[in-house]
Amino acid sequence: MNNTIRVAEVIVTLLTALLRIRARKKIRIMPKKQNKQYQYRYRETYKDVKIDIKAASQSELISKVNKRKEQIDKQFVDNGTQLRDYVDRYLVSYKKNRVSPETFAYYQTLGNKIIDGIGNRRVSKIKPIEVQAFINGLVGYKDSYIKKIYQLTCNIFRNAYEDGLITFDYSRKIELPKGHTTSTGRSLTDKERKALLQILPGHRGELFCKIMLYCGLRPGEVIALQWKDVDFNNKTISVNKSAKRNGAVGDPKSKAAVRTIPIPEHLVPLLKANAGNPFECVCQNHGRPFTESARRAMWKSVKREMNLALGCRTFNNRLLKPFPLDDKLDMYYLRHTYCTDLERAGVPINVARRLMGHSNIAITSKIYTHDNEESIERARALINISAGNIAGKISANR
Repeated sequence: MNNTIRVAEVIVTLLTALLRIRARKKIRIMPKKQNKQYQYRYRETYKDVKIDIKAASQSELISKVNKRKEQIDKQFVDNGTQLRDYVDRYLVSYKKNRVSPETFAYYQTLGNKIIDGIGNRRVSKIKPIEVQAFINGLVGYKDSYIKKIYQLTCNIFRNAYEDGLITFDYSRKIELPKGHTTSTGRSLTDKERKALLQILPGHRGELFCKIMLYCGLRPGEVIALQWKDVDFNNKTISVNKSAKRNGAVGDPKSKAAVRTIPIPEHLVPLLKANAGNPFECVCQNHGRPFTESARRAMWKSVKREMNLALGCRTFNNRLLKPFPLDDKLDMYYLRHTYCTDLERAGVPINVARRLMGHSNIAITSKIYTHDNEESIERARALINISAGNIAGKISANR
């Protein structure tokens, strides 16, 4: 037993000596200097990947070196990998099985933007300043779009660092520029609503627009709506699917988007007049289901008719500026108007959230808390009524 212990002690002593010999060769002891955060440094080219590790203690350094080599062993990537190949590999590895096919296709579009902006070269040859120059060149795009490109770029180059293609984590240096913010939308004005309802009868977009205006559905939800989703007995619409930009029909935007909407009485006759087979689309474009491009064309036609109804001048059948209608008028304003109508009707905000299909009540509150004179006066009236009732009860109890 004692001999076994002695043999073990000898082995440990020998291993310790070997480690010290190796440490003398590989580990560079750094003298303490101002602003230095480390005392030990390890440099090596391991499987054609440069390793440069810094640490405050020798034990920490050995741990970091071993971890780095394990990463290289598990995720070894050819040092000559081109940016396009690496972006494609990153998206397939980290996005494809975690998002919908439509979202993955969008990520591929963003990836192509990054590749075209930086240039398809060996990843190891790309410099941080070149990446920053590409990001800076996005100024002028929407702020939300810039943030998506920025986040994906940072993720790609952070992963490239972990794979050993670059010696520095570029994501720590890339700065996010500011883009221009877009309006969150608004409700139709009384003049716009009047013009819309004036021109819709007989227009191919009549039913589409009125479902959005009176039921608050999203455009993709209206496109995917089938007659089996319309319950005439209970006067409700079941929202359970949505059309994507590529034309495919799938699940709605979120779990909260699956909902049942009451149909206003004045919309029921129009729905019954157009009712078809259970699996037919409710809204048709010249006898065919709407596509995204057909929806855009339809809305463009609606806006043209609204301009004419508001007195816009024409020449050779072309509208002449200035246009009486806001050129930025978006179809989503109809859904926004629906939410505002719910507020005016006194529908509680938690109920409005469910009807709108918002996953977060904060989204609904952005629409529900508009400080307009009408809402303030209505609040005043409700407070007066409530205060009067309370005062009456107090007097009666005396």
